Amino acid sequence: PMPANVIYDREYTPFRSTGIEDYDWDRMLDTRLLFLTGITAALTDTTAQVVTYAAEQAEKRGIDIALDVNFRSKLWTGDQARKVLEPIAHKARILFCSIKDAKSVFGIEGTGEEVCEQLYQRFGNEYIVSTNHLDGPYLRTSKGIKKYVTTTVPVVDRPGAGDSFVAATLHGFLSNDVECGVRWGQRAAEYALTHMGDLTRIRAQELDIPLGGDINR
Repeated sequence: PMPANVIYDREYTPFRSTGIEDYDWDRMLDTRLLFLTGITAALTDTTAQVVTYAAEQAEKRGIDIALDVNFRSKLWTGDQARKVLEPIAHKARILFCSIKDAKSVFGIEGTGEEVCEQLYQRFGNEYIVSTNHLDGPYLRTSKGIKKYVTTTVPVVDRPGAGDSFVAATLHGFLSNDVECGVRWGQRAAEYALTHMGDLTRIRAQELDIPLGGDINR
């Protein structure tokens, strides 16, 4: 199939001008986990400041941080992304970074296992989750690297699969079982690929239903 071509039509959206003072941080950070993404930080210098401030405040309050690097070359350069995201990556308890994004943003190259290990050594996160298309995903913890087997499915509509993977993995993180969460992430991504639309609506208990593969893989 032809590669996707994404257009970011956000030039005059109000969110681009959002500032730190626009949020009730006591309410926003009354939570167990703060999830941040590189796409939000990439929109403008102002949104990058908001994301950075959110991470700093969460760290001060002892709130877990999850960062998805989610690099988009149409929004900023790898150098710009590294300057903003590297300090946040050091604060994150769980870091999502694809093999491709590791190279583009942090200059880290190698096999899936090598990249995952280098990210772990560089940032010291408790959990590193790396994806590499059909190879992987990979999970690095204090126990070492675990590589998962990808089950191929018919692709109906691709947008949203990565977000579904991260969301279900975080469900596992919040359930104190990231290893299981990555498997749930695979299930959610498979489901996302096989239906139209970039929003995946599925109940957590449904993620234990395998799609064309053994549930323990």
